[in-house]
Amino acid sequence: MRKVNFCCREHVLEDAKPESIGDTDDLALPPEMPILIDFHALKDILGPPMYEMEHMLQYTEADSSGLVQSALEKSHAGKTGTPGRFLPKLDVIKVSERLSQPGVAIGLAWTPLGGEIMFVEASRMDGEGQLTLTGQLGNVMKESAHLAISWLRSNAKKYHLTTASGSFDLLENTDIHLHFPAGAVTKDGPSAGVTIATCLASLFSGRLVRSDVAMTGEITLRGLVLPVGGIKDKVLAAHRAGLKRVIIPQRNEKDLEEIPGNVRQDLSFVTASCLDEVLNAAFDGGFTVKTRPGLLNSKL
Repeated sequence: MRKVNFCCREHVLEDAKPESIGDTDDLALPPEMPILIDFHALKDILGPPMYEMEHMLQYTEADSSGLVQSALEKSHAGKTGTPGRFLPKLDVIKVSERLSQPGVAIGLAWTPLGGEIMFVEASRMDGEGQLTLTGQLGNVMKESAHLAISWLRSNAKKYHLTTASGSFDLLENTDIHLHFPAGAVTKDGPSAGVTIATCLASLFSGRLVRSDVAMTGEITLRGLVLPVGGIKDKVLAAHRAGLKRVIIPQRNEKDLEEIPGNVRQDLSFVTASCLDEVLNAAFDGGFTVKTRPGLLNSKL
């Protein structure tokens, strides 16, 4: 068909009749299936790879509705080429650029629309030991942040984590700010615990988290990693984002059977039962325990 613009809408099957839902089985596409999009594609699914969530893109032009309207107003009949020829160039924030300094880690989240990667950012400054959380967080996620800080404070000497003044009390004269980008989107749940802990470990150690690693998992005050839901969708999101390593709770290992074979081949998986294992997998060269040299025994 030529000279035809298609406007699509989403149909939610949640409230549909059971008999009508069955008719869609032959039409629905699995989330792992590659799809070729023509030049009228929306900007947030263009390019290799670009990320569909608003907090992973930085737009240089108007909002998405303006771009789509602009594209529809132009006639490209008879022209062929890649989508980039017909829509404005996007300024895409690459994952590696987001992790170019300590205090940033990549988590995995589940939404009703599927999985997505989620950045966690941390900074510290002189203060009175206050914790600031931004990004429209729910109570469960706020509790995860407090758990992560408490675990790191209790293990600061073990990993030689210090404040700017060299104190092992990570809140001594120090304020911490944790931010979850996409402030317009409400976020909650316990699965960001491992990501928050890794982000803070990076901040206080001055080491960069690997830019090809994403993770998910609930944590306890003792540093155990508990299972979470949505593993398949989260892994697919990491794969779409071009990441190479995914850290999941050990008790979620059985969920990897649901991952398509081609996706499993492209990724390496680390199953962790505790935060020590998470940190070792998240940093190049591991995150080893700092030990003091032992005293020499002598006999007179």
